[in-house]
Amino acid sequence: AAVLAELCKSITLQPNERFHTEIHCEESMSLVSLSNVSYSLGARQLFTDLSFAINPGERTALVGLNGAGKSTLLRLISGEVEADSGVIARRKGVVIEYVPQILPAELREVSLFDALLQKVPDALRIAGFEYLIEQRLSSAGFEPERHCQTLGSLSGGELNRALVARALVNEPDLILLDEPTNHMDIDQVSSLENFLGEELNSAVVIVSHDREFLDCIASRTLFLRDQKIHAFNLPFSEARQALLAADDAARVRREGEEREIDRLRQSARRLAEWGKVYSNEKFSYRAQSMEKRIERLEKQVTIVPRTSRAQVSLDASDSSSTFVVDIVGLSLTTPHGRYLTTIDRLAVRRGERLAVVGRNGCGKSTLMRSIFGQWVSGAVSPEIRYNPGLRIGYYDQELAHFVAGERVDDAVLSRCSIQGARVTAELVAAGFEYERHRALVSALSGGERARLTFLILKLLQPHLLILDEPTNHLDLPSIVWLENYLKKF
Repeated sequence: AAVLAELCKSITLQPNERFHTEIHCEESMSLVSLSNVSYSLGARQLFTDLSFAINPGERTALVGLNGAGKSTLLRLISGEVEADSGVIARRKGVVIEYVPQILPAELREVSLFDALLQKVPDALRIAGFEYLIEQRLSSAGFEPERHCQTLGSLSGGELNRALVARALVNEPDLILLDEPTNHMDIDQVSSLENFLGEELNSAVVIVSHDREFLDCIASRTLFLRDQKIHAFNLPFSEARQALLAADDAARVRREGEEREIDRLRQSARRLAEWGKVYSNEKFSYRAQSMEKRIERLEKQVTIVPRTSRAQVSLDASDSSSTFVVDIVGLSLTTPHGRYLTTIDRLAVRRGERLAVVGRNGCGKSTLMRSIFGQWVSGAVSPEIRYNPGLRIGYYDQELAHFVAGERVDDAVLSRCSIQGARVTAELVAAGFEYERHRALVSALSGGERARLTFLILKLLQPHLLILDEPTNHLDLPSIVWLENYLKKF
């Protein structure tokens, strides 16, 4: 603190200039600490005066609505982006690894082996070090013959495992996991739970919307909400109940404060009138004092959390036929021609809810893409037959159906037969502020892109919904909403 005080004396800031510093601490107990950190994305303010610390060995859950800035906060902690203001202090020599939820474009054509090799420092590239990479890949479930496979060719769950293995090569003090269970099958999620809970010694910050996973792993929960952090030294479910209780208490306090302000305002108004009527300066002075008191109370009023954004309703148009899709003898293969399995017979009827469950790479997404792809192309084959007039809504787990450079409102206009004014109204109802309608889809968070996809599905009014990992990227309130809605779709 003394060093910072002396440093600040030597710095002259111009009007409206912000000062940000990043320091490395040798003696701090914390691996990373943030003090009064603020960050904006263009004109949109994500954080204001965030302050918290991450200590060695902690298991921390970072929870918030889609678009709140969770991924951006991880990138701030890792040093990938710089804050607009505030202090980010990292302990000297700390090693931080960030595992993103979406594969960076520059890694798509990199092999599994080379991706891990990139993380090995030159000083450690001694004779036989390649064995350590092979061992790490094998522990992640990749056979030796697959070590030359590119990251871009992996399934979603396989890619997550590869990126976690890549981050662990450097033996980090802190690992930042952004939606690590997305695309993983049940067995892999269980394996990840065991690894994080019993084998990994590093501190972990996890962004996830998987309630059971967070309860199993995290002993501390940070809620990112309304540009602020609300911290609880509790597992997620207990922390959520504590947050709700704090919200209820805040509403009660706010109501009492507003009643007191209204009472004072009425009293001040009466005193001011009496001062005018009776030309009594004493009354006027008391009215002015009361107005100043009201101003102080209004500045100190308890902040009540804003309500969650609107949700998207997936209304389906009517279809009188019970037959939707009929599959007979459909062989599934990967894009590279590797045989996966054969669907001998699968009949999908109106009103049915089918769960497709299996290990990563067994062909679940391939089956869904086959059903949707043949319907889109209009091709006729004996393997898949469709109800005439059928409309299918397809949710792609990679959210890869958007075009590069596409803007939010254009994404809706190009896929749905509606006018511009209605597009604006639908986007606002789905929780997209008006000023973000011309934003690039690529600038949206994964959860916001998911919400935009659900809006498009709603406007298409499908008879059949094919949802490939629909809860990936969704925040917890949206997952609960989706669960409830699909029960009555």
